Amino acid sequence: MPLVNQNPDRDGVHNQAAGELARLEEQVRGMRSVLVRLLLEVVVAEGLLVNGQGSLLLQANEALVVAALRDQADAETATQALDDVSRTVGLDPLTQLPNRLLFNDRLARGFGCARCRKEREAVR
Repeated sequence: MPLVNQNPDRDGVHNQAAGELARLEEQVRGMRSVLVRLLLEVVVAEGLLVNGQGSLLLQANEALVVAALRDQADAETATQALDDVSRTVGLDPLTQLPNRLLFNDRLARGFGCARCRKEREAVR
């Protein structure tokens, strides 16, 4: 008399585990092919370095780093200038106090908020 598994839950878990194992094995095969490709690329890169192109790559890399640092400094300078301009646009140049444009903007915002909340607004 053959043995019959009388626990269907165990069969389901077994099938699920087998499917997961198959999926993982497929991922391993894919990763191995990626590693082989990367190894070939490293061998080619080493060959280029041996043939004297290494110094050219180094010079190009240095130029890129210097250009990136210069661009970053320019961006920081521009950001600071923009912050300064946006901060001073609402100030009187002589007194550094808020000017009429800034006052009118804040007043309009206050009235708008009061209108939305159905409240009253007063100016002191």
